[in-house]
Amino acid sequence: MQPIKIDATETTPGVVLDHTTDTFVIGGESRPENARKFYGPIIEWFDKYNQFLYWLKNDKGDAYKKDIRIDFRFDYLNSTSIKFVYDLLKKIEELKSNATSLKINWQYESGDDDMKESGEEYARMLGLDFEIKER
Repeated sequence: MQPIKIDATETTPGVVLDHTTDTFVIGGESRPENARKFYGPIIEWFDKYNQFLYWLKNDKGDAYKKDIRIDFRFDYLNSTSIKFVYDLLKKIEELKSNATSLKINWQYESGDDDMKESGEEYARMLGLDFEIKER
């Protein structure tokens, strides 16, 4: 399983998914021309990560401990991205069964009520521990 690092562009967020350093960050503008093409590999990566956690948990037994924090720092989400971020969060929700703890850190720019409300809406729809805070 390889880490993912995608540099942010004007239309796509930056992404760092690295299980070796426990770094999970997605942030920036999200209005890709093809959201499925952009988010598909990220969703697939979390599926593989969940399989890795399952193996790790079963291999290590009681010595296993994995606290996961995933940072979302979006500046903008278009309507298509909103759907794919929801799909991504649903995939992340599956990690709960193989993690000791799982927390979503949803950060929004000061005064960006839309992005704050997006985080609050995701938190209401999903069974994840969300911390929504201004940056």
